[in-house]
Amino acid sequence: MSKKSHKKPKETLKFVYRHKIILELMAKEISENETIVKVISDEPYSHLSFVRKSDGVQIHITDELQTEWRRHKEKRKVTREQILRLLLVLLSQPGNPPPRIRSFENRDEMATIEAWVRRVSPRVFHQPGDRGVMVFREGPFKDLTNSAFSSRFDQTIEWDELIDSHQGVDELDEDKIFETVREDEMWGRQCRLGFVRNPHRLVISLNPTLVAEFNLGALTKSEGMMKRMLNLNQFFEDLEERGILPINIDGEM
Repeated sequence: MSKKSHKKPKETLKFVYRHKIILELMAKEISENETIVKVISDEPYSHLSFVRKSDGVQIHITDELQTEWRRHKEKRKVTREQILRLLLVLLSQPGNPPPRIRSFENRDEMATIEAWVRRVSPRVFHQPGDRGVMVFREGPFKDLTNSAFSSRFDQTIEWDELIDSHQGVDELDEDKIFETVREDEMWGRQCRLGFVRNPHRLVISLNPTLVAEFNLGALTKSEGMMKRMLNLNQFFEDLEERGILPINIDGEM
């Protein structure tokens, strides 16, 4: 008796402009340890591959136009220590940088990290208070940010709605884009993301009784680290060179 093939789960992220799909990305498990992200198209393009290893993740870009021996490029391995370093940078506070980590096997380093995380965690994760938080007003920007916190990759983004709402709005006219709500109102008003000033921080509503608060400087630094780790810049540069990203924020096709 032949074995039944196991259908691997896949999800798609669609970008729609004027009722037309301009870009469709698919995330799919192709084996027990490998997941790929690629453009859905009749033509071959590059795809991003993540291979889970016991000591980290191997990441490479596969050029589907090349022959087998030249297909894989931009190979890199992300270790467990690098992933932890990224998370520590995200949690860091001004004047309180994260400790160094060289190896999970170094007990002294891990003890130092554990003590540091205990110190900074109350500043990052806490109950919502009554302070004012800037959040997106009802509209496509709010919908987009809320969907970004969904665990589902499988979504459709109406690009024209974002462009239409952006046009004619002065970038400095915050009142047309944002409104201020109390931090403890964010969850009930379905505002997953907000901003506070002095100091500049990002606030994420995790549930009715818990928010996560990140320093914007640390967030920007960790974002850059993640892009380099995951090869995202190179992947999207490849797509742009081949004309797969046909629209910009100004609505020009």
